[in-house]
Amino acid sequence: MTAVIALEHMDTNQIAIMSPEAMAIESPSGGFSLGGKYRINDLIRAMLLVSSNDAAEQIALTFGRDEFIKAMNGKALELGMTETNFIDPTGLSARNQSTINDLVRLTEYIRLFRPEMLATTKKTSGTITEVKTGKRRTLNNINPLASGKDFIGGKTGSTPEAGGNLISVFNIGGGPKIVIILGADDKFAETTKVKNSLWQ
Repeated sequence: MTAVIALEHMDTNQIAIMSPEAMAIESPSGGFSLGGKYRINDLIRAMLLVSSNDAAEQIALTFGRDEFIKAMNGKALELGMTETNFIDPTGLSARNQSTINDLVRLTEYIRLFRPEMLATTKKTSGTITEVKTGKRRTLNNINPLASGKDFIGGKTGSTPEAGGNLISVFNIGGGPKIVIILGADDKFAETTKVKNSLWQ
């Protein structure tokens, strides 16, 4: 949802400066440094490829954190996600709540109206550029399913409380199929099992 709100409410060419608050977030990834300047679209790319929590936090801070979370929950209601509540932009808090039915609604919305998100997550890597120095870095997708021929896109995540979670969209039998795994010890293996069963 963080990427959806950023794409729909922000200028993705806007430059964000990595702040102490974002850099202090739990489980940072993407190799960001304090004071680094990045365009919003590169922060979105880091979120989608390597689950960068510091990028997600900085996007919300750049917009206005409280208003950003309000927009996330507003979009959830718009999509009929009545059992979903967002507390933060990273998904780290155990107080963030959703259901499989609600996540299907969100995934279907993204598939139909934000396909660029799925296209990003299908790539095995992507580049981001630090604006001040012009230095480019390659981020390798942490989702091993991204290289699959039938993989349309998806997003992985995990916390100690929620376990391993993975939302995937596959092209199976000529059409898209959504596979959602929550609370798994091995989310990739479980997803593959479900995907393979859909081919049978």
